[in-house]
Amino acid sequence: MTVPTSPPGYNLTKIGVVGSRRIARLDEPFLIRKIDPRHEKRSKGEPQMRNWKPTLKTALIMIPLLGTGAAAAHADSFGAISLSPATGATGWSHDYSSRWEAEEVAQSHCYKYAGDCRVAIWFKNACGAVARGPDGGWGADWAGGRRQAQRAALAACSNHAYGCEVIRWQCSGGY
Repeated sequence: MTVPTSPPGYNLTKIGVVGSRRIARLDEPFLIRKIDPRHEKRSKGEPQMRNWKPTLKTALIMIPLLGTGAAAAHADSFGAISLSPATGATGWSHDYSSRWEAEEVAQSHCYKYAGDCRVAIWFKNACGAVARGPDGGWGADWAGGRRQAQRAALAACSNHAYGCEVIRWQCSGGY
């Protein structure tokens, strides 16, 4: 018994078996063609892909540029909170380029209301908070977000006083 074969370009489909004989039929002709993307037509507005091969020269040029953009986008930003332990007056600053500037500005704002101001907390690209109890005890701390800084300041204050409340919080660097 011979097995039917299909001519080139046709697909052989088995229909069934009748007795010992196979019945088969030829389906519609099909064509297999390789599509080369370089010769394929594009519709308007469709982006054209080019064959880009990274080279060592390209990498050496791009690496320093990538580093500069990241550093510029994430420049350090300092802030500070000053406190008068006697009166509870505060002064604050945010988004300064150095710790010294941030502390100076916070101190100068606090000195407008009290003479015994001191820097309670400084922070970089973060948030800071100061909490104070009714008996004058206080605590300060910093964290990555406002609520975390407030919780940390309350915890620090509770080591020195009871009934602490956050009296000032400030964030720097877009936090």
